[in-house]
Amino acid sequence: MASTEWVLFVGDDDFIQPDYIMGLYLFAKESYKHVPNCIGVTSYGFLFNEEQNKMGLLKKVPFGMMRKDNIMKIGFDELLDKHIDVDFLERSGVNKGKANVAIMFWNYGYFYRSHDQQVSGRKQY
Repeated sequence: MASTEWVLFVGDDDFIQPDYIMGLYLFAKESYKHVPNCIGVTSYGFLFNEEQNKMGLLKKVPFGMMRKDNIMKIGFDELLDKHIDVDFLERSGVNKGKANVAIMFWNYGYFYRSHDQQVSGRKQY
């Protein structure tokens, strides 16, 4: 149902900085010119742990922003209720070297909140 060229995935319990979307979008436009078989872009983000009231750096945001045409081509398993990002990346060919996700290293605008009730279960860091 998205009406734009790019789709950004953000969990319902995560949050982003106001300039994150524009930074990711500009990076995505440039990446698609230079990264072969690029299906999308992602960035590094921060983990916020409510219980310990601490923040730490994540390796990378699991999903990031994808072009709508790639989403339509690869599709989702709509029966899954967790690990949808892992399934999508597996079916895209990223893990087998058939596709790439460009990683923006300089924008840390995505925050992931770790808590017991999240869909993917309790996170241990």
